[in-house]
Amino acid sequence: MHWTVAAPFFDFDEQELQNCRWLDDFVVGDRHSFTKVPCRDNSTNKSWHHRLSRNTSMSGWLKYWHQSGEAWEKTTGGVITVFPQLATMVGTRKRFSSKNIPLISYCFNIGFLYSGVKQLLAKSALYDVDKFIVHSRKECETVSSWLGIPQSKFEFIPLQRAEIPITESEDIENPFILSMGSANRDYQTFFRCCGENRY
Repeated sequence: MHWTVAAPFFDFDEQELQNCRWLDDFVVGDRHSFTKVPCRDNSTNKSWHHRLSRNTSMSGWLKYWHQSGEAWEKTTGGVITVFPQLATMVGTRKRFSSKNIPLISYCFNIGFLYSGVKQLLAKSALYDVDKFIVHSRKECETVSSWLGIPQSKFEFIPLQRAEIPITESEDIENPFILSMGSANRDYQTFFRCCGENRY
C-alpha cells in the first residue's frame, strides 16, 4: 500500500528531504511504500518548538492547507500526518471528498483542549481520521471524549527518538529519572514509580 507522509519538518529542498529520516524509513519489506510530502515554505518550521505563540497563525494554517492538498492528491493508498494541524487539514479534505482513504494522525499531541467554536471545528475536521497516535494513555481517553470520537481510534505509542550518544558518566550515587511533557502526562504514576521518598 502506498502512503504519503506529511510533516511540517520535512524540508522542500530535495537534498534535505533525502536526508530527513523518519519512521517510514524503518519499515521493512515491500508491503508498504512511502512518499514524503514536504512543506513548501519551511522557513518558520526550522525551530517550531520555539514558536512565540501556541496558536497557529492564519499563514501557518494556509501553509498546512497546501501541504495537506499535496499529500491528499499524491497518495494512491493513505495519508499519515504529523501533528494536529496537518491532521485537521487532511481530515477536512476527507470529510468533503468522495475519496475514502485511510488517514493516520501521528504525534497527535494536544496540550490544551479548547471549548466553543474551536472544539466544534476540531470535531468536524477530525471526525473521519481513522487512527490517532497520542503520547500518553490518558490522552486516549481525554482527547476521545473532547472530540466525541470512539476511544478505539486512539492508540498510545511512546514518542520515538534516535539514539542519543552518552557523553557523561552516570552518577551512581545520586541517580535520577527525567520525565518531560505537559499534555495530560501521568505524573502520579511516575512519582509512584520513583518511590515516596525520592521526590
